[in-house]
Amino acid sequence: MISFRLNSVSTAHPIPIQYILFFLILYISTIVRIPIARANEKSGCEVLLQKRSAWKDSNPGCYDISSAGHLSAGDTYLEGALREIGEELGIHAEAEELRDLGLLEKVSHGVFYGKPFHDHEVSAVYLYTKPVEAEKLHLQESEVEAVRWMDLKECQKAVREGSIPNCIDIRELEMIEKAWFAGEKTKDEAEKEAAATAEK
Repeated sequence: MISFRLNSVSTAHPIPIQYILFFLILYISTIVRIPIARANEKSGCEVLLQKRSAWKDSNPGCYDISSAGHLSAGDTYLEGALREIGEELGIHAEAEELRDLGLLEKVSHGVFYGKPFHDHEVSAVYLYTKPVEAEKLHLQESEVEAVRWMDLKECQKAVREGSIPNCIDIRELEMIEKAWFAGEKTKDEAEKEAAATAEK
């Protein structure tokens, strides 16, 4: 395991060598993203989405994953994830309640306040599956306007088609799907198998 510092943030999370090489030539934003998921009867899983505050500089009013944010100096990814889910949603999670889904890398280029913007993000994704009552969450008003549950399959479709304003990385939803259904069949797969069996 490699211990490395990104933007004065220490992490014991293993960093692939390609990330370290990129760090030598590009500014890297270190992010934690904490999706919250629960079982449902439609596709088998739904995710909690947050609607970003209208006052945010980037992607105001857009839907994002349950909780996310930049790391503070000295934070490990796990420490940052625990802090963010607490600050934004009022959830006081324990370290063992966050399931590490791995790292996501994203390079983006655009214009921000009239100036060219280049960012290289490395995000650690942690899944939280403890029971959550959306209406009882304590939202950080400066960051989060509202939250809503959305079926995972419908969310993937909406993100791919752009049918809802969002800043969600489809790869993150795929990570959630893979983790949630690991070792078990999705509802669609189960229905197809049952239909095939009935035809025999």
